[in-house]
Amino acid sequence: MSTYKELIGKPIKYLSSDPTDAGAEGQIWYNSTSGTFKSVVGTPAWISGGNLPTALSATSGTGDTNAALNFGGLNPTPANVDTTYAYDGSTWASPGATLSLARRSLGGAGTQTAAVAFGGVAAPGITAVTDNYNGTVWTASGSLSTARRDIGGAGTQIAAIAFGGEVPGSPSFSAAVEEYNGTAWTSGGSLPAATKNPGSAGTLTAGLAFGGVITGPAKTNVTSEYNGTSWSPGGNLNTTRSELGGSGIQTAAAAFGGEAAPGASSATESYDGSSWTTASASLATARYGGGGAGDSNISALYFGGFGTARYAATEELSYTIYSPIAATWASGGNMGTGRRQLAGAGIQTAALGFGGYNPSPPFSYNLTEEYDGSVWTSQNTMPSTIRGAGGCGIQTAALGFGGNSGTSPTNITMEYDGTNWTTSGTLNTSRQGIGGFGIQTAAIASGGEVSPYQAAESYNGSVWTSITSLSTARYNNAGAGIQTAGISIGGESPGVISSVESWNGSAWTATGSLNTARAALAASGTEPAALAFGGYTPAASGATESFNGSSWSTSTSLSVARSYIGGGTASPNTASLAFGGSPTPNATEEFTGEIPALNYKTLTSS
Repeated sequence: MSTYKELIGKPIKYLSSDPTDAGAEGQIWYNSTSGTFKSVVGTPAWISGGNLPTALSATSGTGDTNAALNFGGLNPTPANVDTTYAYDGSTWASPGATLSLARRSLGGAGTQTAAVAFGGVAAPGITAVTDNYNGTVWTASGSLSTARRDIGGAGTQIAAIAFGGEVPGSPSFSAAVEEYNGTAWTSGGSLPAATKNPGSAGTLTAGLAFGGVITGPAKTNVTSEYNGTSWSPGGNLNTTRSELGGSGIQTAAAAFGGEAAPGASSATESYDGSSWTTASASLATARYGGGGAGDSNISALYFGGFGTARYAATEELSYTIYSPIAATWASGGNMGTGRRQLAGAGIQTAALGFGGYNPSPPFSYNLTEEYDGSVWTSQNTMPSTIRGAGGCGIQTAALGFGGNSGTSPTNITMEYDGTNWTTSGTLNTSRQGIGGFGIQTAAIASGGEVSPYQAAESYNGSVWTSITSLSTARYNNAGAGIQTAGISIGGESPGVISSVESWNGSAWTATGSLNTARAALAASGTEPAALAFGGYTPAASGATESFNGSSWSTSTSLSVARSYIGGGTASPNTASLAFGGSPTPNATEEFTGEIPALNYKTLTSS
């Protein structure tokens, strides 16, 4: 009989503690402290991917996780869309191709460079239009025999299946199945029951339909398997839902998201050809009506959709040996004087909060407080009362600029050396609600509440110089980064916006938008690794998002939703700080980013 070492190439080790490196995957060891045999095993997990360029619901998709295609859908402006976006595993980009007809709730099949889109609802109603995509352009092809929306689809461009959906007239739900050869549709074997908004996976000769809404209307958990001629019963979903995403093949499929009772679902299930198993991995954002892609039950993509809002977010399902410890916000020491519209600088264990506002006298403040990681301590006051100022730098070399002196916007600039404040060169444009980033001797000020809200300036330690204006007007925005590589985040224009612009030292460029549009937020970190938190939408928000240089992903929210907060602008995005604000002007919270942790498994004889 072969030994474990001969089979695996590694001996069973005798250890007093579990290993922490990825090389432990597939290794078995005996933990002498716990008295157990252990290993590291892989499990499915959802991780954040690049955001769609725009939020979409009732959208469609096909392809795999590293080469997906999104097409059609609904965005309130301009309602039904004809757009196409291609995904390379990290970023969505427009190839410039548009569907022959703008529509939503359509079906799709194929790959990123050979796709087919069919049916949907357009103006003025449900359509039978079919389009073929060759990686460059969409071309109208043979129409469906039965016009319908909310339709299931699977297969390839030259061997696709369309099933179920809603049709004009009464009864409005359909059990019809059609098969596509690349140019024309022909009738296939009908579904066991008329169904709309089913999940789908597989191929023309080994297809899978699951969930959806049946005549009633009532949601269903039924699964049906197609062999190219007829349907047979499969195992029922554990979570009954419709408008869900699907990926994989008939014997290894995944179902995720969807509209359950009473709302959006984040549940993920895996199918082995006979039964569904609820996975430990759930979508970070519960939603339905998104686009799905993927080639197995452990490799999938879900993008767009609707839940409490319409989303641009993308999530990727993959197999990993890590079970990360979630990011957290934890309470820190309260500020000595509660206030909002204050500025901040420094890091989590050495921060500075200065200026601010209170609805009752004295209204604006010139107060300064330092934080040591647990306690706030009052320091020497500023030369002027100020609120809504920009701030950056570190605790012993901070910079405050602009803001409102109590009666009007100001252009004042103040420098802090760890003990005292001194005034320096003034901004060229007086303004409040200003975003900023950098250090005391090399900073950027962007936006601010003075028309046209786009001005930007660069500081060299003594003088401010006007630079290229922001592309999008904004005030009450946040900033993160250094003078030659930073970002201006969110704000008002005058409505609350989600847009983000990146600064490279000479020009501003639009980059990935926030998932939650908001103003009066705070930020920390660098241009390729920033954290944005809090603000208002217009309601106070606790939303926290992490930036990877191209897109934002949702993280753990603040314990208390609030706006007009200060933050440790020099903090890394994994160890940030939020303090003050409305409605909790004294509160401080400390952020700890997600921590990778190996997925240990204790082995038993069962």
